[in-house]
Amino acid sequence: MLVLIGGCNFSLHENKHIHKKIIECAKKPKPRLLYIHVSNKKISDIIDTFNEFDIDLKIYEKLSDLDSADIIFIGGGNTEEMIKWFNKDGITDKLISLLDKKIIAGVSAGAIFWFKKYYSDTYSYNDNFNSYNYKLLDGIGYFDSYISPHYNENGKENFSDEIDDRLSIALENNTALFIDKNNIDYILDRKNSAIYFYLNKVLYLLDDNNKNLILGNIFKRA
Repeated sequence: MLVLIGGCNFSLHENKHIHKKIIECAKKPKPRLLYIHVSNKKISDIIDTFNEFDIDLKIYEKLSDLDSADIIFIGGGNTEEMIKWFNKDGITDKLISLLDKKIIAGVSAGAIFWFKKYYSDTYSYNDNFNSYNYKLLDGIGYFDSYISPHYNENGKENFSDEIDDRLSIALENNTALFIDKNNIDYILDRKNSAIYFYLNKVLYLLDDNNKNLILGNIFKRA
């Protein structure tokens, strides 16, 4: 199972319902959760967030750590640098091999790197409280689709101008998609939050009636 989370402020202990469901999906008492820390931000808020649950928490140190985890949770950060690290150390190939065997969750960078392209603020700048120069950058291409995290934040509104006819997903903060080969589900963990997707450049607001459009298109491989 793959869980894609649009964004989270760990210092505010957000996404409790999302994290709770991820842990429940392990279907075992005290599952082993391995957290891969990507950003330069302090990890104490993340540890405090997960310690609210009855889990065995470990922070990633080496590639073999992935084998013993029930849940692998990839944090946010600089997606471009994360992909370089993952490719160099063999993490990318290992994660792909584990997709059908474990729960792999990711927030922000940890969610979007799977896609053909992701909408990034790596080269953006701010001017008078507005953000500019967001770009589509190359992910690892496991999914032949595009994605934007933090879709409710300033600067993300031009995502629709950059996409083509393929499936493109826009995740607001505090939202999550739960995807496997036979099922798709979602959680909106903030009032008035939403998940959007585009297919043939037509905009959809994700709901129970159309969610299988994502499932039917996301597994078309690059």
